[in-house]
Amino acid sequence: MTQPHPEFHLVRVTRPDYMVLAKELRHRIFVEEQEIPQALDHDGFDLHSMHVLVFADDEPVATGRWREEPETWADLSRIAVLKAYRGNGLGAMVVEALLAWAEEAGMQRAWLEPHAHLEAFYNGFGFERRGEGTEVAGHHLLRMERSLGPI
Repeated sequence: MTQPHPEFHLVRVTRPDYMVLAKELRHRIFVEEQEIPQALDHDGFDLHSMHVLVFADDEPVATGRWREEPETWADLSRIAVLKAYRGNGLGAMVVEALLAWAEEAGMQRAWLEPHAHLEAFYNGFGFERRGEGTEVAGHHLLRMERSLGPI
């Protein structure tokens, strides 16, 4: 398991104020930095998803979520790290937490749709590409899947 700097800590989002922080963080990363239309981030699944936040001291710096789909699939999405904090193992910390949580909940497979340039990162977690991907708001996204359990 990745060991990020000790100043970082991950929490499961169980409080409304943490949900607000996760949405604000996603807005900064997806809408402001990556110029993804806000409507695409607001997909209606937040209330049906399990979210995590990573804090550096008291500042939220990374987030992600997963939600249950039929056939015991876990949909991982909205995984994001503030630009100034990338390269510190926080993305790995989020992915590992989401996968563990989904597995605890009885999910048997997981999928996600990351930016194409992140394919090698997700390969490191056992995800494999399915198909050529799609273009969404000027970003090439891939469909990637894996079984849950040891890789």
